[in-house]
Amino acid sequence: MSRTRDSSDSPRGSVLNRGAVSKMPRRRTRGQVIVELAILIPLLVLLAFGVIEFGRAVLGQLIVFHAARDGARMAVDASVNDTRITATVNKAAAPLTPTSIQITRPTGEVRVRVTYDFDPMIPFIHEFWGGGPVTIAHTAVSRPG
Repeated sequence: MSRTRDSSDSPRGSVLNRGAVSKMPRRRTRGQVIVELAILIPLLVLLAFGVIEFGRAVLGQLIVFHAARDGARMAVDASVNDTRITATVNKAAAPLTPTSIQITRPTGEVRVRVTYDFDPMIPFIHEFWGGGPVTIAHTAVSRPG
């Protein structure tokens, strides 16, 4: 029986002979990979810490927002004094310590302003905005009635 030769019988197209291609001399890339990794790892670490610090800043903003809101809700009652409102704000901002709490009572409304100085954990991150802590503040306004 004669057998015809098709393209699958050629050494290039054969599944069995594909390993022959890998017998060609390989270039050594181990040193190149280490150099690329040495360049990439610090950038990835900086990106990860930046994301963590951004998350901490957003959390601080949310806590300050809710603390001011809770203080304004408490302040609507005219019989509540400022010491009790300050205690409510400090309790609502439990993981944080507010820098300042201002309570004002203009005619017909109550304003509670809570300020917090966010200081990043990573020492060199704050250099991106000129150094020092970032002030996070929120004013909540309530009207009795």
